Amino acid sequence: MDFSKTAIFSDLDGTLFTDDKTISEGNISAINRYIDEGGTFAISTGRIPSNLRGMINGLPINGVSIVSNGSGLYDISKAKYLWKKQLDQDIIRLYMGYVMDGFSNAGIIIYAGNSAVFVTPKESADSFFVETHMPCFFQKLEDIDGFWLKALIDDTHANLEKIQQIANIVSKRFYDGKPIADLVFSNPNYLEILPHGANKGTALNSARKLSQYAGKTIFAIGDYYNDIELIEAANVACAPANALYEVKERANIITNDNNHDALADLIQFIEKF
Repeated sequence: MDFSKTAIFSDLDGTLFTDDKTISEGNISAINRYIDEGGTFAISTGRIPSNLRGMINGLPINGVSIVSNGSGLYDISKAKYLWKKQLDQDIIRLYMGYVMDGFSNAGIIIYAGNSAVFVTPKESADSFFVETHMPCFFQKLEDIDGFWLKALIDDTHANLEKIQQIANIVSKRFYDGKPIADLVFSNPNYLEILPHGANKGTALNSARKLSQYAGKTIFAIGDYYNDIELIEAANVACAPANALYEVKERANIITNDNNHDALADLIQFIEKF
């Protein structure tokens, strides 16, 4: 089979990863075959490269990938950003000041450069939240430098909805109503703050300009709200059976769920495409 005219962008959590955050042998075998027969396989994730290393061991990736929920395009083989969109640090420091004053239990991470930096004091940080975002370190908000790709807030969904409203207050009070950033849920308890206009879909459209993707039919697969722009930007929109209804209703293809080789199932479909 010749897959050379196709490319796949796959979400990780809830799509390529099983519920226990592993990648099935069935998926790895199918992706290896797909690449061996000319296909281009890339990931599209909210994670940053440093947080990926221990999670994608053994996963063949030969395509420039989307990281930080669309704030960057990253060549994993060369450990290099090819494109990135950055947060305005002054605006986000102001906004986070309001959040920290009103929600003392919220966990806050700034993704600066290639590092996950916890703003939450180490002694009060939720251990599970820290563990799932290793490697990381702790630093005061005012001391974080480098380029900021995104921020992540961990709290109850009800509190995060209130934190979303604070963004509107900051926007109206200080920035003439202009968006300070784009706020999206990557799961019910995670609110992500992205540079305005950055999402997996805009990143995919930037990737199309690379010679690697020229003339290829792009298949994209994801399961959650932050994957909607991704699959809508693809030539063929795909979703695993476990995806949210709002994602599946936009999909051209529904594959097996994430615990039953969703990517292997997609590759079988591409063979017949």
